Amino acid sequence: MKSLPIPASELPRPNTLAEVVRGAADAIGFAHRRGYVHLNLKPRSIRFDGLGKPRVGLFGLGGSLEGVRKGPDRRIGTPYFMAPEQWTQGIQAVSPATDVWSLGAILYRGLTGGVPFGPADKALEVKRLVLETTPVPPRTRKPEVSAGLEEICLRCLEKD
Repeated sequence: MKSLPIPASELPRPNTLAEVVRGAADAIGFAHRRGYVHLNLKPRSIRFDGLGKPRVGLFGLGGSLEGVRKGPDRRIGTPYFMAPEQWTQGIQAVSPATDVWSLGAILYRGLTGGVPFGPADKALEVKRLVLETTPVPPRTRKPEVSAGLEEICLRCLEKD
């Protein structure tokens, strides 16, 4: 299976990317409805099957929401794709919204070729940026992004 391309030279068109992220969101929604969370969504988590349909893999950090919350309190995830509550409140505060935030960060990365909070050299700097700043709107970086797609992306990346 191939994963979602990251290099700016390989970024899919915004509408194609929207369909890929929508497919990933459908898969994550399926997991959420069954009580599971991913907690480490990143572009590499989105893979394509033989028919080109997006699939979500790499569930190593997640699991059942109930089980995850009973585990040791820890800060887990890939810094650029970690939701604010993962940084500040740890494992006890995660919810399906945590994965939605990460999908927004993936969408932002795909739309702009950059990260919504950063770049930064160290995880603590990423944390500060996630908690204290707002992302540059995708259309500022890439004018061809539709207003609707930008709105979806930025809503996913809201702090609350």
